[in-house]
Amino acid sequence: MGNARSLVSANYFSFAGTEGNPKLYEEPLLDKRRVYEVKELRLQQSQQVEQCDFKTVIHQLNSFFAVVWPVSIAMICSSLAVSYISDPIMKRSMAVYMYYQDIDSSRLSTAEKTEEAFLNALLVIVVIALLTFGIVLLYKCNGMHFFAWYCMLYSAVLLGLIGSKLVVIILCENLHWVIDRISLTVVMYNFATVGVLSIFYQKGIPSSFERGYLIATSIIVTWQLAQLPEWSIWMLLFLLGFWDLFAVLTPVGPLRCLIDLIHEKGTPISGLLFEANVRDAHIDDSKQIQRQAYTTRGNVPEQIFIQRLLLAEQTISVLQDHEAVNANLFRNQVQAFLIDQSSQCQDQSEELARKFERNQLRLWQILYKYYGIDYVSSLQPYPGIRSVFPASLDTYDEADSHDGYESKSIKLGLGDFIFYSVLVARASLHGFDVFAACSLSILVGLGITLYLLASFDSLPALPISLFLGIITYLLMVTIISPLLDELQIRNITVL
Repeated sequence: MGNARSLVSANYFSFAGTEGNPKLYEEPLLDKRRVYEVKELRLQQSQQVEQCDFKTVIHQLNSFFAVVWPVSIAMICSSLAVSYISDPIMKRSMAVYMYYQDIDSSRLSTAEKTEEAFLNALLVIVVIALLTFGIVLLYKCNGMHFFAWYCMLYSAVLLGLIGSKLVVIILCENLHWVIDRISLTVVMYNFATVGVLSIFYQKGIPSSFERGYLIATSIIVTWQLAQLPEWSIWMLLFLLGFWDLFAVLTPVGPLRCLIDLIHEKGTPISGLLFEANVRDAHIDDSKQIQRQAYTTRGNVPEQIFIQRLLLAEQTISVLQDHEAVNANLFRNQVQAFLIDQSSQCQDQSEELARKFERNQLRLWQILYKYYGIDYVSSLQPYPGIRSVFPASLDTYDEADSHDGYESKSIKLGLGDFIFYSVLVARASLHGFDVFAACSLSILVGLGITLYLLASFDSLPALPISLFLGIITYLLMVTIISPLLDELQIRNITVL
């Protein structure tokens, strides 16, 4: 009993031994209190895992609710536009982009039509792939200025010219209104200008404007794409699902590379992402009180905030995650930032820069949290979000959530809006029942994708929804709709 640890001997028969050749093992006696502590620890760990899983489910559910209404609005408006706005000139101009242009009206067999539609869709996919790789190359080589200007020009043309065409068709041809050219030009010019500023400039403009214009852009593009021949457009949607899988999930996929570059540089691409705010329903009370007490532009006047910064005693940080710049450049960065925020303390930028010259990262963190900055364009001279908050954007989100909720966001590509709407819009041409079924399929696929997103960093939003929508469309057109029509002819009511 001299040992601090008591031992008990037990005989065990190994598979290699026999009864005459036993092997002897020694194992320590377990203290009952230690057993209870281990059980309590395991119980606490299991409860924490269950709590995390519950919070994840709630967050994904709120993410779905955050995007379901914008997606539904885009699909419904696009379906109405495709169903009631007809333009033969647009149909002929869109058919020019197809190699085989008369598939729908030809007398070819189903197999031959499928083959020609596949070739048409494959050519479009190749063009999309080349453009996507080009965007990745521009982003990697810091040439996004050219792409940004192109997107701004394209958005202006789309909202101004194509939007004017839709307005003329709706008001003048369908409703027989009389509109003079000058009034139409002035209204649509302002509409396009505000749209470009809302999508690409974003400063001082409510986020609801940006979201509304992104939805309007997706509706206009959907109306254009829906003018393509039917066989070609359905085959294009089918191949897009596979292309999205390759582009996002494979290591060499262009969208995967683009996502990694955006995370690395911290400068997202404006005009290509629809961002919706997600609020978690359950948070810790202590964190809520802490966040409500956080200093923001809404609860502390700007002059008092700047004075506190200038009078505060700061701890000099020798090692900074953010790469420090020289004094002149830092002063110009601070001045440009305050100007962009329409600050009333722009004249104090030089004094502020001098105060935090050796602690630049800390100043940027304080300013970004105070002014609620969640995005910095690559055109701006001051640092991006990722360089200021290098560890994680979640840390920044928690610090910036001063209103008592855990403010997060979910991003959905504008292309996802467009192709969801194209599928539903083409389905709406076959009747309301097909439209309703395909719309529900898209939303179910989106919900499944968001549920899977809890286990993955990024997922393609198109494949599940598109494949479900295409299967639903084929079932409705070939089986269910003819069956319902037959039942209606025979005056049979289905309950």
